[in-house]
Amino acid sequence: MIFNTTCSMLYRLVKTRMTWVFLAVFVILVGAGIVTIKVLGANQSLMSTISETSSDITLMVGVVSPSVSGAALENLCGSLFVRGSAIAMFVAAFCAVFIAADLRSGYVKSLMQAQGGRLSYALAAAIVIACVCVGYVLAGVLVTALGALVTGIHLAIPAMPGFVLWCVEVAAVCYAYALLAALVAFLTRSLAAGVLAGLLLGGAAVENLLYSALGLITGHPDEVRQLFDHYLAVSISQLGLGTMQPWESIVPTAVTIVLALAAAAIIMGRRSLD
Repeated sequence: MIFNTTCSMLYRLVKTRMTWVFLAVFVILVGAGIVTIKVLGANQSLMSTISETSSDITLMVGVVSPSVSGAALENLCGSLFVRGSAIAMFVAAFCAVFIAADLRSGYVKSLMQAQGGRLSYALAAAIVIACVCVGYVLAGVLVTALGALVTGIHLAIPAMPGFVLWCVEVAAVCYAYALLAALVAFLTRSLAAGVLAGLLLGGAAVENLLYSALGLITGHPDEVRQLFDHYLAVSISQLGLGTMQPWESIVPTAVTIVLALAAAAIIMGRRSLD
């Protein structure tokens, strides 16, 4: 049943116009970022003016500074669509909206009547969300590489094992954010709540608010900060710099994924679709 449900969800994913609208906007933004880097890099006076007010843009343009070996692909990808949680927000918001819309369909309601249907749907949704995360990472890398080729940005040949692991870590953090946003969709079946959850979670706003609240409540903000030092927002920020994370930094991400999967199964087991 899981296989059939997964195939059905993937079919709806491909056939849904919303899928391609979200992806198109993401691709356009990445492409626009490459053009921006090229334009700013060619205009030193404009770059000097902007650098006084935006360190992020300065860092982004610095990634493609002339060098013997060329710009590192992971650094360029990181500055274009990972740093600032851009990909995390897109993926989380899309997955939450897709799940919320799916839960409203008559197909899902009939599926829930079959034995094991609820658990099968939860697991199938997790698989589809993983596919979405991988797809967005691949799309971002492809557009970045093609954009660099078209605009004349010289890229260094990436060390494939390290680059692939970097991509896997980006997808894993996005997966954790997307699963958390999907939990909101499982609970509410609301498209608006899904979008809001995706943006707030993927954009790390929830983590920042939680950190601030816990710091005030406990009176020990430094100790609370240490608890968040290896969590999702910090991990994706470091990945945005093109830095591959050590295994101990990925453990919190893995734990979040496992807990979110368990929560999804529990919620779907008790969810009313009336």
